Amino acid sequence: MDECSHTLSCRNFYRLSPSLTIKANGELDTCRLSQAGERYGNLNQQTLVDVLNYFDDAFVYRLHANHQLVKYLPLVDRSLFGSAFTHLCSLRAIVTMLARRMREQSISFEDISAVQRINHELPP
Repeated sequence: MDECSHTLSCRNFYRLSPSLTIKANGELDTCRLSQAGERYGNLNQQTLVDVLNYFDDAFVYRLHANHQLVKYLPLVDRSLFGSAFTHLCSLRAIVTMLARRMREQSISFEDISAVQRINHELPP
């Protein structure tokens, strides 16, 4: 594992911590940044025990725990998000959202136009 992948991986995404958050819509999250870590589970649809039992199956968990975030970093359009990188957590959130949407939409790394479209769809 290189230094960049270690720096980009946030332990709050993949390690249970005292900072678990329940959003108004019932989503359980470890990141307080908008939409960055969602998809762990929803307490309106399942019990907390069920969410926690399957926590490590979540894509976002695996993305950070396996230090895969660095693979997506070159795909971030820095002309769109350059001023948003005021903190490392902001960069992590943007890369995480990009990776999650690429997976949800079955977008390959080689599909530059689709990756660019996703960049434009992400919140600034």
